[in-house]
Order: sequence, then C-alpha cells, then structure tokens
Amino acid sequence: MSRALAALLAGTLLAALTLLTTSPANADMLNMRWFVTYKQSVGTERYWAGYGGYNVTGLDPNRIQPTGKLALSGGVIDVGNPLDERCTWVLFRITYYDYEQATPKQTEKGYRSCVPGQRVPFTFEHEDVSKLEAKPCWKGMYEIPDRTCADPYQLIFKTYP
Repeated sequence: MSRALAALLAGTLLAALTLLTTSPANADMLNMRWFVTYKQSVGTERYWAGYGGYNVTGLDPNRIQPTGKLALSGGVIDVGNPLDERCTWVLFRITYYDYEQATPKQTEKGYRSCVPGQRVPFTFEHEDVSKLEAKPCWKGMYEIPDRTCADPYQLIFKTYP
C-alpha cells in the first residue's frame, strides 16, 4: 500500500473515530472500533500503530458513576524501520470508578511489537470504566515506556461528558 493511500485511509478513519467516540446515550451495550495513529516528526503522514474493537455491557446512563464491563481486543503493529531496534508500543490509560473506596482511579496497560510489520494481538477487560485512552510509543526492546513518550493520548471511549 502506498504511503499516500495509507495516509488518506488513516485520515478518513480518524474522522470516523471522532464520530464513534461520542458518549453513549441510553445504551446498555455499545460495540465500536478503535485505532491509534501516530504522525512522523518529519512530514504529515499518519500510520496505524494499534487497532481493534471494544464493547461495553451493562451501561446505566442514569447513574453518575460508570457501571458495566469494557472488553477490548485488538493488535499492535510495529511500524518501525527494519534497521531500527525500537519496538512499537500501544499504551492504554484506563480511568475507572472504585466503588469499594468510592473514588475514581487510573491504571495503565501496554502491548508491544518488535518486528517490523508484525501484528501482535491482545485482549483485556475492565469493570466500571469511565474513560479509555491510548497512545503509541517507541522504545528499545528491553526498555519500558515511561513519560518520555511524546505522543499525546487519544480518546477511545468515554462514558459520560
């Protein structure tokens, strides 16, 4: 696939993602697709780093705090240069409500691919999620991503405005 076509496809899907990540209204189940892109520091092309789908069951729009279970599946694609020894990571920031302590909390998950063009599948579930964000990151094979990953988080899901 040519870079121009990939950039056009990524731009179109980014616009569609914006429409898909609106708040659910009066729904007890939600099924959506997601993807995370990055923009090279040189040029304007965007590339997919992660993709997949998610569903949320048990949403109660009449509650102030989130309820239900979010199940996410997808994959991360190493978009690096074959000569580059860095891995492509997709980092997730999950904001959820802890009913036992009556406080909102955050946790993070990360998945990586270290072979250019390789797709690594993953799945996870989490209860009472109010917001799910993701961002791409590039680190060496034996490094753990930290705050030095410059790309901002991209919103995937938000229960209430």
